[in-house]
Amino acid sequence: MVYLLIAIAICLPAMLVPAGEAEAATPAKIAAYLNGTWYLDYNGNGVWNGTGTGNDRLYTFGNAAMKPVTGDWDKDRITEPGVYSNGTWYLDYNGNGVWNGTGTGNDRLYNFGNASMKPVTGDWNEDGITEVAAYLNGTWYLDYNGNGAWDGSFIDRQCAFGNSSMTPVSGDWNRDGITEVGAYLNGTWYLDYNGNGAWNGAVTDRLYSFGNASMKPVTGDWNGDGYPKLGAYYNGKWYMDYNGNGAWDGSFIDRQCTFGNSSMIPVNFVTPPIISAVNTSFITTSSVTITWATNVAATSQVDYGTGNSYGFTTPLDTDLITSHSVDLSGLNAQTTYHFRVKSRDAAGNETVDSDRTFATLGPPIPSENGTYINYDYLFSVQYPATWTSQTVTLSGDVFYAKGTDKDIVHIAIRPATDFKDAATTYLTDLIAERGVSLTPGIDSESIVTLSDGTQAIQILYSALFGSNKFAITGVLKDGNAIMVCGASDPKNMDLYKAIGQTLTFWTGTSFGDRAPNFTLACVDGSQVTLSALQGKKVIINFWNLNCHYSMEEMPYFQEVRAKYPESSIAMLMVNTAAGGFPANRPEAVAAAIEAAGYTFTVPLDESGAVAGAYNVSSGIPVTFFIDSSGIIKSKQDGSFPNVADIETRLNSY
Repeated sequence: MVYLLIAIAICLPAMLVPAGEAEAATPAKIAAYLNGTWYLDYNGNGVWNGTGTGNDRLYTFGNAAMKPVTGDWDKDRITEPGVYSNGTWYLDYNGNGVWNGTGTGNDRLYNFGNASMKPVTGDWNEDGITEVAAYLNGTWYLDYNGNGAWDGSFIDRQCAFGNSSMTPVSGDWNRDGITEVGAYLNGTWYLDYNGNGAWNGAVTDRLYSFGNASMKPVTGDWNGDGYPKLGAYYNGKWYMDYNGNGAWDGSFIDRQCTFGNSSMIPVNFVTPPIISAVNTSFITTSSVTITWATNVAATSQVDYGTGNSYGFTTPLDTDLITSHSVDLSGLNAQTTYHFRVKSRDAAGNETVDSDRTFATLGPPIPSENGTYINYDYLFSVQYPATWTSQTVTLSGDVFYAKGTDKDIVHIAIRPATDFKDAATTYLTDLIAERGVSLTPGIDSESIVTLSDGTQAIQILYSALFGSNKFAITGVLKDGNAIMVCGASDPKNMDLYKAIGQTLTFWTGTSFGDRAPNFTLACVDGSQVTLSALQGKKVIINFWNLNCHYSMEEMPYFQEVRAKYPESSIAMLMVNTAAGGFPANRPEAVAAAIEAAGYTFTVPLDESGAVAGAYNVSSGIPVTFFIDSSGIIKSKQDGSFPNVADIETRLNSY
């Protein structure tokens, strides 16, 4: 069960976990409250990034005289805000961040406690709903039946735990699905582990030291394992017991961030998964692949149709993952489709993304002689006697050109290492499309040199359509071969030379783009240039010392570094000033890397310029996977939950 505590002892149950079970959940996020204004770290990076798209949230609920409280008031497994003043509770039951009154379907108002009492919340009866409570000088009054009124200790519950000097805290300390009470004094936590409402000593109950006399207690499920951990807050600084052992072990093991200031009250909350990086790819006349990322492991599903009311839904993929991919098939050609992606975490928190659109491709393109060419990575074109750059344009992920000569030419980008197989497969399909039952045979395969010294792969096939042999030539460029096919003798090598000069690779940050090149100094005093690493697969990760999600996944990357030889895999862990984080001091980065024993390469992007070139702006960590030719094959927005997910990406290309 996830619980939330604010400085005045407010705890939140955000999910239920049966005794003995650890259910993966959305980690708690932090927030700060001041005079009725709530600042929510919605994107979970531990920094206030403003309220722009994909960033944080700001609510106005309450006023300067009120104290913040939070809870899952409506059993939707999402945290809603509330405020308390002199025994009156105002709860945002509908979760819109605004007080809407107590009418049907709106909010809730309770009278429980008085001006001398401190508000507390918890799931006292294991019904999955947050109930209220009040604390005075060590005496707890728990609204056990959840009706928002004190009905006496036979119906509700009363116990003595703590004293007038202590701050009340609460949480599911023993993981039985029920909130237990606790007390905090000057950094010492007294937790009612056995749940009997009395202090029975540190052997039966639990006693921890976390914080000091200047700090305010706060609890939350910082690591997403479904259970509350301790925390301490001082003047905007948060110290979170990430590993849950009840002790501060430093920011490499536990977590530290700055959010709020000395006037604000700390709060934390739970949100449904955050969806990002929604993309469509491999669009054909009848199918598409839709991909997206979530900040926590969650399910995958897509609603789609020709209007924004959809009408079709893919089967629910119940695998809990952070990188999602769903294929749609059986679509109509040349049609605009609406779609929205949906993900639900293990706790049942669901996010439904906004409406988006894509358009399927039109029917196959007829060539001059009426033959239809429809191939995933080839476009039917023609070449003129004189080829100029004006005839070449860019369409999607493939270059194509148009001319006036009647010989058919096809152009595609393929890795040079599998050029022969790709060329033969294409030619076999082309023959079949012409209705001829014939298997092409390779007459010769060679590397030829053009007049300017440019090299090309050239494959000659036996005569197929008349007396001329069929040539497929690949102009070598940056480790790839640009495929050019023609039903004629390969005697016009200047044609291939012109194509090789005109068709240049483009850079970008999407699948299939060439990764932007860069040169950076490294933390060990060396220098690294991305383009110099061609021939190896490359992992590029953008991170910052102040981002706890970055620090959380670092050991996973180290395991990958230790497993794969540097001769085949390069790993660039780029420390950057991006995602709302200031630049780290190089000496601090060096000390952190040395202390953790990490052996990967750590370039320093102190200005954030390289992160900017990779469109890393709204949050980190972000990871790119690049093939041995420098082409981006995959991207991860947010942290990896384990080593296996990293290896799956790495071995997928």
